Amino acid sequence: MPLKIAPTYELRISNGDFGAQVTPGGLMVPTALEGVLRRFNVKTAEQLIAYLRTFPSALAQELGWTVREIQAAQEKLVSKLHGRVDAEILSPAPAPEFAYGALDPASFEKD
Repeated sequence: MPLKIAPTYELRISNGDFGAQVTPGGLMVPTALEGVLRRFNVKTAEQLIAYLRTFPSALAQELGWTVREIQAAQEKLVSKLHGRVDAEILSPAPAPEFAYGALDPASFEKD
């Protein structure tokens, strides 16, 4: 079941830290961050992790952060979400490497 994002005035966001807290009711985030996420149509912790991996510069620009600060905040968030979000979402397998180009003709057996 997706972990819903909910805003709270009690938490504060700072460069390199989203200030999020995992609770039984969902992922509590500072109100300022929730407003940005709502504009990006991000409603769950799972969607947030996917968005951070795909578009870190978009969120960095919106928050006035560097991409490195977004990555640092993402690492902190992932550590908080362990056990609450599917491990494959938090640590996806690396993409397969594809080989391109021609094969070496010497590698073929001769008839």
